[in-house]
Amino acid sequence: MKKIILLVALILVFVSCRRVETETEFVELDKTELSRISPSPGGSIIVPLINYETLNPLYSNNSSIYYFSKLVYDSLFIYNEEGQIESNLVEHYVLSPDKMTLTLTLKNDIFWHDGSKLTTQDVLDTFNYIKNSEIKSPYYNIFRNCVGNGNTFDASNFLKMEIFDERNIDLHFDAPYADHLDMLTFPIMPSNQLNSDMTNNFEMIGSGPYKLKEVREGIHVELERNDSYHGRLPYISNVYAKIFDNEELAALAFETGQTNISLSRDFNWARYQDNPRIKIEEFSSNEMDIVVFNNRKQQFAGENGKKIKQSISRAINKKRIIDRLFLGKAVETSIPVNLNTINFYGLKSDTYYNAEKARELLQEVGYVNLNSMGLLENENGETINVEIKTNHSNNYKRIAADFIIQDLRAIGINAYSNFSIQSIESMNSEQVEKEKSKFRNDLETGDFDIALITVNLTDVVDIGSLLHTNSIGVGMNYSNYSNYNLDVLLEKLKLNSEYDIARENYLSAIEIYTEDMPIVPLYIKTNALLVDETLQGEINPIQSDIYRKFRNMFILKQFQ
Repeated sequence: MKKIILLVALILVFVSCRRVETETEFVELDKTELSRISPSPGGSIIVPLINYETLNPLYSNNSSIYYFSKLVYDSLFIYNEEGQIESNLVEHYVLSPDKMTLTLTLKNDIFWHDGSKLTTQDVLDTFNYIKNSEIKSPYYNIFRNCVGNGNTFDASNFLKMEIFDERNIDLHFDAPYADHLDMLTFPIMPSNQLNSDMTNNFEMIGSGPYKLKEVREGIHVELERNDSYHGRLPYISNVYAKIFDNEELAALAFETGQTNISLSRDFNWARYQDNPRIKIEEFSSNEMDIVVFNNRKQQFAGENGKKIKQSISRAINKKRIIDRLFLGKAVETSIPVNLNTINFYGLKSDTYYNAEKARELLQEVGYVNLNSMGLLENENGETINVEIKTNHSNNYKRIAADFIIQDLRAIGINAYSNFSIQSIESMNSEQVEKEKSKFRNDLETGDFDIALITVNLTDVVDIGSLLHTNSIGVGMNYSNYSNYNLDVLLEKLKLNSEYDIARENYLSAIEIYTEDMPIVPLYIKTNALLVDETLQGEINPIQSDIYRKFRNMFILKQFQ
């Protein structure tokens, strides 16, 4: 029997002045044994799908459909691990000197799953469909985010496309948008399908590494490898998406071995860390918890109000919340953008936990005397009273709010909550919905002092949705905050992609925001993809695509 000789070098390093000695050991593996641990095409896996209304990713707000569709459809551009844009269907592209025209050339010989060729007409028709459809697609909202809340979004004019031939197309923008490539991350669909029923009985026809094989309503969706794929073929032959009513049932199915992959959006995966059957791949989400100040309240107005808000921002022990509530599975932050943007531009802020500094700021505005309740008073005997509201039907929010109340009372602020039910277990479904609805209404009508909320930052950074004047009443600017100088900087950030200029604008914006302190970013949550021992290799999930490196995964021969 033929043998394959593997050379293993065992290097023995002796400390101090001893010389380095090496010893060589030979290990023999036969071909059969080697094939058992090498990547081999074949096999099938089961992934979860949460019950859906349509398989059409242009319409669905179901996140499991969004991720699953990445296996079937291609886009012109995709995000890499650092959150930067990379070409996918595009062979090369050129941006004009005025940054108003982008010329694209598609890769050659890209085919749809039905055998027809993908052309620039498909690109144009998909874009126009998203832009003009009465049912607004999640990708339509990406267009809006790229334009920015500080700028007027004109759906008919912000981008127009001009075809030259089946591979070459010009994109004409109405402004030099910094996020022009982010606009082009939508899935491309064949033109002839865009005229068919796009919701009911939708048939997935894409150009991605997998193609649709079978749909069994309410049971599963089966994909098979697309052997005509333009890129490197995946190892795994078939993907079964098993359908579950909710994420809790999907998680239970993974625990009991019914699926091979599970997406975990909270810290519960920590209990699997010592389980040799399960591999955990963590990644940063775009979910950020923030504290919102109601700037319409008198106590937060003017220069004294700024000091009080700055004091509160430094009084909150974010690390305690992260460690005790999320078991360390979140990243502390003080800047309202995603981590990729923070790292890319090297952004920093000094508004972290400092209880002593928090007390000093209160003393600067006259709160120097402690009353019998341990609360700070000014010379008129007035205390700082703030009610903290959140969605108390969410246990994590309720507990985080309790931590914040403790922190604020520790520096002498009378922080409290009027929520009376102590746990979500004692609430029925009607009470839960009533609590959610009431909190949303309080946010939108300004009936709060301080609110604890979660925002989804998205891959397209738009701080304007939180802080621009134009977002009051229509975006997420629940603080009713307005600053003309910050508005100008936020608008510049959406219209200039030069790195040095963008970084300077970010730093200037952070300086203004830190001084005014309309909101307090707390932490960005960490998610995880759980993978069982059947699968080998790394998927390297990111927020925009949990199956990003799925083609690298393989099933050992003995498990196929």
